[in-house]
Amino acid sequence: MTKRSIYFNSFSNVHLGILALVVILSMLMAGYASAENVTGSGTQIRGNMGKNAELKAKPFTLKKDSSIAAAEDGGAGFWIEKQGGGTVKNFDNAKSAIGFQLGAGTYYVYPNLKQGRDSATVTLTFR
Repeated sequence: MTKRSIYFNSFSNVHLGILALVVILSMLMAGYASAENVTGSGTQIRGNMGKNAELKAKPFTLKKDSSIAAAEDGGAGFWIEKQGGGTVKNFDNAKSAIGFQLGAGTYYVYPNLKQGRDSATVTLTFR
């Protein structure tokens, strides 16, 4: 074995070690970054009473206990309902909801309408 091949082999081993370290760190960071955020949203449109008012929400599913990390509403608060059940919680404003925890399950969120407004939206992000 020549000095050149010994140098090349040790140089390659160092690079392979660094590459392995980079791959492992990338995998760990990807797992951390993929900590699942779940978003739920809903809308309410006043319409004409008894005719065309709308209350819409896309169901969102939490696979594990999760807390509200971010909330945006129209300023009049909102409520959360569990699929197949009733109201879980009413909130007077978005700020008061931060940190509230829900158990695993499927839910809906609906905004309250502010007086004088014809529509409202709410969006929640869970972690």
